[in-house]
Amino acid sequence: MFFYDFDAKSRTCTLARMCADGYVLRSLKDEADEIQGEAQKIIDDGPAALTDEEREQRRYRLTDLLDDLRGTSDSAEMVFIASQMLNMAGELALLSERRWTGAGKWLARHLAAAPDQFANRLADAFRMLIATDDKQPMIEVVSAILDLAGGPLTEGFGAHNPVD
Repeated sequence: MFFYDFDAKSRTCTLARMCADGYVLRSLKDEADEIQGEAQKIIDDGPAALTDEEREQRRYRLTDLLDDLRGTSDSAEMVFIASQMLNMAGELALLSERRWTGAGKWLARHLAAAPDQFANRLADAFRMLIATDDKQPMIEVVSAILDLAGGPLTEGFGAHNPVD
């Protein structure tokens, strides 16, 4: 349970996914079935809900990036801003619905299994921005994710801890 708890703090389910979906090479007294069942229960239960403060922090940071994207016409800046937005927006979309998140391919896989086609929408918007400097699709999908999480947050927000 220690390692499951470690993953759960970051709202990922890396070890649980490996245990639930991995191939059993050897099992004594059906212990593999127990481990796989426990791991699957953790996956099915989902991560802990975001606290109000965590949600506000994430909304604030993503809103700030969205404003930065709206305010730039520099191609290089757009790429770097949008690359940060991919991860932040993807995580916020998942965590807003108490779904597991991940990094790289696992973020894409978890988003693909979620409603609203956010994996495809984010990837398509990013590709469009890279190919044509058209930032509007990225603005639209990130705005939709922010709306899902409670809307953009700028006015009246006060961070109790430094914002990354």
